[in-house]
Amino acid sequence: MTDNKSAFSSSEYDRNIRDTVPFYEDFFVQIADAVRARKSDAVSWLDVGCGTGEMARTVLNNIGIERFVFCDSSEKMLEVAESRFAAPNTEFIRADIRSLPYNEEFDVVTAIMINHYFGVNDRVKAVRNCFNALKSGGMYFCFENSRRLKT
Repeated sequence: MTDNKSAFSSSEYDRNIRDTVPFYEDFFVQIADAVRARKSDAVSWLDVGCGTGEMARTVLNNIGIERFVFCDSSEKMLEVAESRFAAPNTEFIRADIRSLPYNEEFDVVTAIMINHYFGVNDRVKAVRNCFNALKSGGMYFCFENSRRLKT
């Protein structure tokens, strides 16, 4: 499918993920619970591979957010996320996780179902960039629903 705005339905996209990945929304709730248990002040949060913004839907309603950055390589996904969650404390950046422009800026970084798109070397680079984006003592959350690549 092309990146044609009229052919894209974010609700259908989100429904397909929920139908494919058991407990998909529970992951977001568990992450929010873990952050809330460790961080009492408002946090800065980077969500790489943000898609339509499902992580933000859970987080923005349950945690004090100083800054929430939506990051995706797809302009279309960012448009959808921005239409749903634009606010003074949100930012939207089109970037590839393998070349993130951040260094020690975030209390929390999430990479939900993004690294399976990459081979081993690019996965290492992506995870390293996520860790580089974290402040000291920050929290990184990642999960994948895929089988292991053969090396």
